[in-house]
Amino acid sequence: MNTSKTIAFPENKDLPSFVTFPIPNGLEHSTKLWLKFLAKDISQDGLLMFLGDVTMDTDYFIIDIVNQTIRLRYNLGGGEFALSSERLNNIYDIYDLLVQRHGANATMQVNNMTHVKKTTTSKFEDLNFNSNSELRLGWVNGQPQFVGCILSLEINDPENMKKCWRKKQSQFSKLSKRVEVLGTKALSGRGVTGCPPHDLCPLDPCGSEGHCDITATFFQCRCSQNFSGKFCSEKKSSCLSSPCLHNASCADVEGSFLCSCPIGWSGNKCEKQITISDPSFNGTMTSWMIFDPVTLRRRTEVKVQIKPMSQTGLIFYVHNDNDGNNCDFLSIYLQENYIFLQFSLGYNDITILKHPLFVHNHQWHKISAGRIRNLGHLKVSNLDHYYDDNDITIKSTDQSGMFALDVTSSIYLGGYPNMGMMVGNLPSVGFTGCVRKFEVNDLKFDLDYYWGERSPEVNSYDVTIHTASNVITAIASHHGKDHDAVSIVNARLLVVMTMAYVLPCLGLTTMSVFVIGDGRGIIVMS
Repeated sequence: MNTSKTIAFPENKDLPSFVTFPIPNGLEHSTKLWLKFLAKDISQDGLLMFLGDVTMDTDYFIIDIVNQTIRLRYNLGGGEFALSSERLNNIYDIYDLLVQRHGANATMQVNNMTHVKKTTTSKFEDLNFNSNSELRLGWVNGQPQFVGCILSLEINDPENMKKCWRKKQSQFSKLSKRVEVLGTKALSGRGVTGCPPHDLCPLDPCGSEGHCDITATFFQCRCSQNFSGKFCSEKKSSCLSSPCLHNASCADVEGSFLCSCPIGWSGNKCEKQITISDPSFNGTMTSWMIFDPVTLRRRTEVKVQIKPMSQTGLIFYVHNDNDGNNCDFLSIYLQENYIFLQFSLGYNDITILKHPLFVHNHQWHKISAGRIRNLGHLKVSNLDHYYDDNDITIKSTDQSGMFALDVTSSIYLGGYPNMGMMVGNLPSVGFTGCVRKFEVNDLKFDLDYYWGERSPEVNSYDVTIHTASNVITAIASHHGKDHDAVSIVNARLLVVMTMAYVLPCLGLTTMSVFVIGDGRGIIVMS
């Protein structure tokens, strides 16, 4: 059972009601909030929320009711931007408002109405607060008072978000946890009370998955079995039943679950045992490998062979995940069929190297990239064909005046779990294709049995000797192939299977499988 903390703003023309709270951290460049409210009369203008200095001499962010619409106004220092919702027809109703801002651009949605957007270019992109800035609800001098009830106000809390992330980030969904403002300690206020429960329950604040109970001073939502939260709007985790096997991690995904399998296991619940060699990546945020950190401070040397299946994708990435103000990183990636090395040693200065060799899909290439102190180098070779640009090494010097790469993260190969939160101007997709012979600073990583984690979408395309039943069942059932011959030889079962088998990391291969009765198998590739 969930007790609701609410704030009612009674009408008082002489002393308008209001309440103030501290401004949550990290809202300067990106702001996302969820507001649930009930207006006594939606046709009556009123201030819902004010963020900034009440004198309005500096930057501000305002949500109010005007002419029976919800309006957003904000000023970042270069003039006011504004956008308004559709006209609200239900005079007495509960409204859900979602507002998102990134830089000078913003979107707003009320209930299930159409999103309204403000897209613009401005040299001013941050909300700058001063010592007098506050978060105020209900009324501010010079604005009409809101009369009604605010049921909930949640604001994103991008804790530990790097400054370089905030400047680059463009996807609101990547912001971190939500903070319920009404559950924090108010700084000041006047004339506010709790919302009368007998006014709210008839309006069904608990939705279709909850029942509203009236008590003497508040209402409570009793949620159905599969839902929780203040208003029974949060579906319970699909991971509560521990569906993922073999110590795999579980994440909720659109009403279902996603298992991140440990090395050697695959399947929806990590129930299938596999062997990995020359791993193949599918380019999504669920396709990557992670390895233990390696000391890269003075020298970084990455060697890897790739066989791409698409023209763009992240190959290698390390960054500093301990210091929120440290934006050092190093990355190797494929962009429009060319290999790039990108790194920063400090002060947001980024060095970018582009190799002139055109990288062909479905062909193996060898990459050698890195830096010694502030000098970066990049060499790319096509292993299947010779081109004039093979074996050319290009170099460039970082201009920040720094010489050390201060990275602390694990090593990511083939992708990154949260592509939108990477430092640098990097591709938003992971690598698609095959990888082999991976080493960092002369340390060779065994891609068959490495000691890191593996995302659930890394596939293996190696051919190994398995037991008879595994080989025949897996290959024949998956590809719908019939056995070419089944015969009895000396009372022992002999199965011969020949097929054209497409292995993305090996090419088109003819395979014959011979299996004898004791389960031993022989695989012949040609």
